[in-house]
Amino acid sequence: MEKTRLESKREAENTRKVFDKVQKCDADSVDSIEVDVERIDVRFHHWTSQIITVKFCGEADIASGDIEFDTYILRNRLYVETKVKGIVETSNLKLDIWLPGNIFDEIRVNGNSAQVEINSGVVARLVRVETLSGNIDIRAIFIKAIVKSNGGNVNMHINAQSRVDAQISTSRGDISIFLKNVRKVNLSAKSQYGKVLNKNRGQYGYIASLKATTKSGNITVE
Repeated sequence: MEKTRLESKREAENTRKVFDKVQKCDADSVDSIEVDVERIDVRFHHWTSQIITVKFCGEADIASGDIEFDTYILRNRLYVETKVKGIVETSNLKLDIWLPGNIFDEIRVNGNSAQVEINSGVVARLVRVETLSGNIDIRAIFIKAIVKSNGGNVNMHINAQSRVDAQISTSRGDISIFLKNVRKVNLSAKSQYGKVLNKNRGQYGYIASLKATTKSGNITVE
């Protein structure tokens, strides 16, 4: 017997799960942050509180399995992890992390099908982001950044507070680099199937050493 439309709707409602979890820790006990996610967008925000807050929220269709979310601190490094187990259809799942203006040693994100945003006000000596697919947008203050995406666009806004070094690569996507407070750019850029355009006209500030590579996409520096 075929299922009625109402029965199908009830079944879909039964498999849909809502996530709304929050975990907090004192920023004084954290020097670095490492995030591992799968099919979940990640956003870092700056705020004035000295409490690091991590919020995992959204909805997913859970056919069989679940999504695990956990945070823990090991040797002054905050680990944030999500694991998708079983048959799960994710839709609008998000991981938001609020950080104070502390200078962190490293912020690292490992993502699979994830959009990653690190917003202005976030400060780290090293920013390292790697995703298999998904766009990356970085507006944080850093000394060195290593950014890799297998299939996504990369936007990087550099407001230099010292000499900066950035290595950016994507297999299928555009790279856009926006410079502020940069006097000189040492640029190494390569695109196999796109254009490389350097519009930078910086006349004051610090030196930026940039390496950007993409197989299929344009590279713009301004």
